[in-house]
Amino acid sequence: QTSSGLVLDIGANVGSHSLVLGQSQQHTVWAFEPQAAPCAALRRSISANRLNNIEVLQTALGSTEGPSSLCSMRGVVLGSGAARIGKGGEHVHMTTLDSLWNARNRPHIAFVKMDVEGFEQEVLGGGRACLSARPPMVFEDWGSATGTYLKDSCGYDHIIRLRHPWFQFATRDFLAYHHENIALSRFVSLHGHEEV
Repeated sequence: QTSSGLVLDIGANVGSHSLVLGQSQQHTVWAFEPQAAPCAALRRSISANRLNNIEVLQTALGSTEGPSSLCSMRGVVLGSGAARIGKGGEHVHMTTLDSLWNARNRPHIAFVKMDVEGFEQEVLGGGRACLSARPPMVFEDWGSATGTYLKDSCGYDHIIRLRHPWFQFATRDFLAYHHENIALSRFVSLHGHEEV
């Protein structure tokens, strides 16, 4: 449950999160996915589910704007999301979150989900103004670099490692939030997730 407003799904892939978030008409979802095949699959799913509050933005997000390329791992199944910004591969356009947010009259952001395969700091660096209100953010991280960056450079003061309800081990999924969001801090304490 998030407050009404804009939800950012950064690294949407085929839209498993966007489609769930889009079920609530109190949200508008911007689904960012630079790859053509997952974008096409997501657009088909949006149409099949008759959702009119999800906008698919076929662009990569980073700290700069311009042409880039995205390398997919060979033999990866559509929907797994295993791709990285780099040399070679599919040509994609890159923009910054701040540029897009400013061009669209700075809407209120209620929630952010980010899964960008190690490109988190570049995305965050290009979205400093957009994220200055510190909306709750779920992100995937293999180490501690993104959480540290969110605390040191973006003003978040809590990073929580999320635990999967039916697995014994901790996941790579984290929740970043600011203490001023009292409702969210209640949610976290009730579910017993681990602060890092």
